[in-house]
Amino acid sequence: MCNDVDPEHGLHGYQLHVALNDTTCDIMSEHFSQLFCRKADIGDGLMRLRAISRSNASQHARLAGSVGLPWSCETLQGNVQNGCVLSVTLVDFCQRKFWCVGSAVSVQLQETPVCYDYDGEHFLILHQDSEGRVEMQLVKEQTRFVVVSLAVSVAVGKVNKHFGTSY
Repeated sequence: MCNDVDPEHGLHGYQLHVALNDTTCDIMSEHFSQLFCRKADIGDGLMRLRAISRSNASQHARLAGSVGLPWSCETLQGNVQNGCVLSVTLVDFCQRKFWCVGSAVSVQLQETPVCYDYDGEHFLILHQDSEGRVEMQLVKEQTRFVVVSLAVSVAVGKVNKHFGTSY
């Protein structure tokens, strides 16, 4: 039987695939493995799995293109600025799909925190539903975005139901 009962470490061994797309191409497609959540990282009804840490510059990822949703119909065309499609697949340590998300998201300007690694403006992509939350922090350097933080949080109730646990 596959369960995630580990009183010392909470969740462990998770894999995450995150993609950002516009209507024509991939802006980002990244795979992260061996994600975990310590019991201390459980709060506000969510269990947090961090894929990219702001403090570890070697994990930061540049987006492959500009963020926007080009569109056209008959004789009109345009581009929805700062919008894209977010796709997330979280797999548990038994290789079962645990949570999947596909949603249009926007890139919102964020109040600039103190950051010595990047000079550009700071932005946030946020998706939240009843089962979890995806939070991606970006910095715009010249014309490109850099992902400086990525965390996926799963509702404790979803984890308890999936594994029959009581976190």
